[in-house]
Amino acid sequence: MLKQLLQYTLKSLSKKGTDKGDGVDIVDGIVIEEPVGTDSQAKIEPGDNQAKITQAKDAQADNQADSQPKINQEHDQNHLEDDDRLLKSKFEPLRKKKGKPQKFDEKFFTALQAAGRSKQTVAGYASDLRFWKREAQKREKSVYALTVGDIERAIMSRDSNTAKRQIAALKALASWYLRDDYPTLHIELQKLLPLKQKVRLPKAKDEKEFVRIKAHAKQLAKEGDRRGIWLGLMLCCGLRISEIQMAVPGADWVQVRGKGNKERRIPCPPWLVTAMVRTGGHNQGGYAKTKQIVDRKLRQIGYTHFHSLRHTYATTLLHRKVSLDVIQKLLGHSTISTTQIYANTELPEGINEVLEND
Repeated sequence: MLKQLLQYTLKSLSKKGTDKGDGVDIVDGIVIEEPVGTDSQAKIEPGDNQAKITQAKDAQADNQADSQPKINQEHDQNHLEDDDRLLKSKFEPLRKKKGKPQKFDEKFFTALQAAGRSKQTVAGYASDLRFWKREAQKREKSVYALTVGDIERAIMSRDSNTAKRQIAALKALASWYLRDDYPTLHIELQKLLPLKQKVRLPKAKDEKEFVRIKAHAKQLAKEGDRRGIWLGLMLCCGLRISEIQMAVPGADWVQVRGKGNKERRIPCPPWLVTAMVRTGGHNQGGYAKTKQIVDRKLRQIGYTHFHSLRHTYATTLLHRKVSLDVIQKLLGHSTISTTQIYANTELPEGINEVLEND
């Protein structure tokens, strides 16, 4: 069908050229026209058809070569315009409203909760922002108006880990201001140099203390004293004191919701599971109490530094050859680097013997 259509088209072109008196030849499917003013009746020498075919093919190739650079130039130009628009949008200056932003209040904390921050995180940010509010009042300005110099002087004498947490709270507030086109605090925080975090060994109790406290916790739990449950959850399950109120017992495990609303399950000794089920959680005399109540009640029987019980849990597991990645999951650490500090508590064996071997 295509072949017949091509033949018909070529015949029509040939006929059209002949009717007008123009010199039109069709050779091997190529239309060859003689220049205007040439004598169509002139005698065609042998070999002229072949020369015309060659000329026509060369002209066609030249036209394609001339059009290709133009297409490439247009394509490159379009890409340059796209890149230019992208750069302008990426480095567009921050919009800045005139006047002072609203004071942070419940709207800011509502935004934190909507972003998935846990109650503990929101409460921690509220405490840290009270610190920044006091620092701003000393300088007779608002928290939003604090400069990088003000911030550096405020954290200069503070523990580096505490300062890092307080800066995180301030950055969250700056982001909240930024979404309403108030960038001043955000810009000042960008000038702040990275804080160097201290690497400290966890204050864990030794093996004898672990055995003693565990025995005491068992005895209290057996007597129906919920303080034995609290000691057991921190020492034998590695819970943070703030996680006790959310602990739920299972068959041979306990489930908690920790930092960042992340849930995890931890193996739990049978005596502790039994005590939790028998005592109950959120009832009048249950074990699920806030960290303030747990802290106060345990101090009454001589216990302090409750986070050291969690450290003791981790170091005991490590010394008993449990791998770091397993300990990371049990403790609920986001990264292995946090768990790595417990590896520094292990002492290589035989060093003293090597030194005494004269």
